[in-house]
Amino acid sequence: MADARGADAQRMQTSAPIMTFERGHRPMTSPEMLAERYGRPADPVRVRRRLMVTLVVFVTVAVAFMVWAAAARGRGNVEWTELGMDQATLTSERATFTFQLALPAGDQAICTVRAVNERMTEVGRTDVVLGPSESGRLRTSVTLRTTERAAGGGVKACVLR
Repeated sequence: MADARGADAQRMQTSAPIMTFERGHRPMTSPEMLAERYGRPADPVRVRRRLMVTLVVFVTVAVAFMVWAAAARGRGNVEWTELGMDQATLTSERATFTFQLALPAGDQAICTVRAVNERMTEVGRTDVVLGPSESGRLRTSVTLRTTERAAGGGVKACVLR
């Protein structure tokens, strides 16, 4: 029995790998068989050209983004501070909001002011053009029409014009 185990072990060590079996007159790992099974390899010139086009497009988009970001940053910012909603003039048809605006001197800003109800549903909205101001600071009150009584609201956004 010991000899049978030794013979099996020796056969396993000397047996040829499975991949060298032949089908017809060609080995199973021949380039023709691999191409038949998996397709021809890509043309290196075409791959290089595709890579270069992709790289040029990526660099162009990156440069355009950097130029846009630099231009937007250089324009200056608009900042605002909400001072509240005027409860004395509040009705189911209008609401008045007061806020301070800081912007570069001589520039104008467009601000979106909105009113919301108790469920935070927008019930009024308007865009107002403010400025220019020599000092760069403005205090303003905006009255907007509403579809129902507002419970809150204020400035949603301000951008330079």
